[in-house]
Amino acid sequence: MQLFPRPDLLRNIRPHCEDSLVKVLTGLRRSGKSSLLRLIAEDMAERLDRPKEDFLFLDLEDFSLRRLARPEALHDFLLEKAKKARKRLAVFLDEVRTVESWEKVVRSLQDRGRCDLFVTTSGADPLSGESTLLAGRTVRFEVTPYSFREFRAVRKTVCADVAEETIWRDYLAWGGMPAVTNFADVSDAKLYLIDVFRSILLSDVTARRNLRDTRALETTLAFAAERCGERLSLGDFADFLSSQRLNVSRDTIADYLRAAAEGGLLLEVDGADILEKPCLRRRPKRFLADHGFREALSSGRNERDPEPVLKNIVLMELRRRGWTVRFGAEGKKAVDFVAEKKGERLYVQVRSFLDSREAVERAFEPFYDIPDNRPKLVLSPDPVLRPQDGFRHENLREWFLKDD
Repeated sequence: MQLFPRPDLLRNIRPHCEDSLVKVLTGLRRSGKSSLLRLIAEDMAERLDRPKEDFLFLDLEDFSLRRLARPEALHDFLLEKAKKARKRLAVFLDEVRTVESWEKVVRSLQDRGRCDLFVTTSGADPLSGESTLLAGRTVRFEVTPYSFREFRAVRKTVCADVAEETIWRDYLAWGGMPAVTNFADVSDAKLYLIDVFRSILLSDVTARRNLRDTRALETTLAFAAERCGERLSLGDFADFLSSQRLNVSRDTIADYLRAAAEGGLLLEVDGADILEKPCLRRRPKRFLADHGFREALSSGRNERDPEPVLKNIVLMELRRRGWTVRFGAEGKKAVDFVAEKKGERLYVQVRSFLDSREAVERAFEPFYDIPDNRPKLVLSPDPVLRPQDGFRHENLREWFLKDD
């Protein structure tokens, strides 16, 4: 299997290699966590001069390793391997959540100090009910699907003669799930994405929450995907399900949405009061962990209605760059995103095109009502930039490709 570099993720993980913390890699199923484990091992072997005998990989969803599904068996197996390591054993446990009470196993090995531990688990929350066992003992890394920069680099490797415009259109439509880049014609990824979507529903949503009506669940999440980035109420979902002849209570819909967020499929973004007034919690906006699912579930939607997808991509990119992101929650002229990192704040508007004077005015208008002087940025695919009164305007594609 060919591995493609993910330098941004490696840069964040590298300082914690060989420390005493358990490295927990979490994120959407099929987003590249297993490949990242291999990249980490290659990087450690090269930088730290570690022999290959000191690396152990276990895919705990592999049926041939079913004997290790019992925590006692896994613990004893790893302890024996650690004794034989030439240096310190680097242990990579893929989909560790399949082992009951895995936290006890990991803590015991951590206490002995003979292993450098890396674990992956699908979903947004890496820890289960035993999470107090590992309180203060872990460092967590979110593994997302490819950014546009990563997608572009891989596509140029797979298809050397592909045009830049084609790469952009393919990413905008079909998203960044790593396997998508392997298709010669990326549009052929539709069935793959539908299969992954349903696999996530079965493995990381319904099974963990014991949800039974999979048709109602899938219809609910398809609606959330189609309307990503909107502030939908439970009533909006109930009305849509009713139109599909599905009678589902609002409490059940809330369970579906919570389960999808826990499974890593949906991201819930809260509002920020940009006028700095006392503010009650408002309905969240829901985005997709990968926008390609929207295209797969409703063909052509991303091309016909690109602005929600562009906002979805910008949200994910801000999160990758370490920003905490909320949406502007004050009035009709609120900005799309309020991003904060290490005491900094950035206001971001995302538009599909600024192709008229009115579109330019609408894009920049909310910035004039914000009382602080923090940076304010409009992102759009336009080749001609139109900054206004000290407010920045950047080309969306170029912004994705540059360092934060």
